[in-house]
Amino acid sequence: MLGSMWKLWVNPLLLLTAMLLFGVMLMSDTPCPSAETGVTVLCFTVFALNAVLALARGLTQRPALMLTVWSMVFLILGSGAWVYLTQQQGVSPEARAKYRAFEAEGRAPYAADAEGDCPLSLAAEMGQVRALRRLLAQAPPTAADAPALAAAALRAAERGDAAALRALLEAGLPPTAPGVAEAAVNSGRLPALRVLLEAGADANTADAEGNTLLMHAALNGHPGMVRLLLEHGADAARCNAEGRDAASLSRSSAVDALLTAPAEP
Repeated sequence: MLGSMWKLWVNPLLLLTAMLLFGVMLMSDTPCPSAETGVTVLCFTVFALNAVLALARGLTQRPALMLTVWSMVFLILGSGAWVYLTQQQGVSPEARAKYRAFEAEGRAPYAADAEGDCPLSLAAEMGQVRALRRLLAQAPPTAADAPALAAAALRAAERGDAAALRALLEAGLPPTAPGVAEAAVNSGRLPALRVLLEAGADANTADAEGNTLLMHAALNGHPGMVRLLLEHGADAARCNAEGRDAASLSRSSAVDALLTAPAEP
């Protein structure tokens, strides 16, 4: 059925809708409403079904071949939409609405409300790196803006957003800002942690209970992060307040192998 509909008007209409909405999502400084992203996903899903049907009909038939070629193009575009949607997971409608309200009232980038939210921190929370850079360029942070900068960095680290962290570091964020490296480790996103370590974050940073970044990475079973931390001087023998080291907290054989490997001369 979908194959025949392609020859009429439904699929071209879906194509135009998906392309338009996806373009809006890419160019916007704020997250698009969930309805728009939902329609975009629906459009690309239809094209995915078209590709499956085309392959089922056989690539030797010219209509099926053309349908498959077009569908592959749409699927490539659709993968970009899925990346965008993945980045928007966990962004609450309240955060979106508040950011738009801040924009409407012209609130200064670092001016926090009673709940501690400011345009900069909300942009970081939503993963809007273009908006983040625009805000930083609009009003370069001063010493008085350090709390807002740190709050934005913490939210970016919780998302594992390396691009946002890089923008904040370039604006003057200290790589040793409290809690940021730990949040990056717990996000499970290796690039976010790498950005902080390469900027000068301490690989042996510990929380109030003495748990180091290495311990968090081991507990999360993330060998890539464990390897990266060791390369930046993390101390595998260090113990927390309970007397446990990273190896005793590990839940992964791959992590165990890294932590118990003999040190290179």
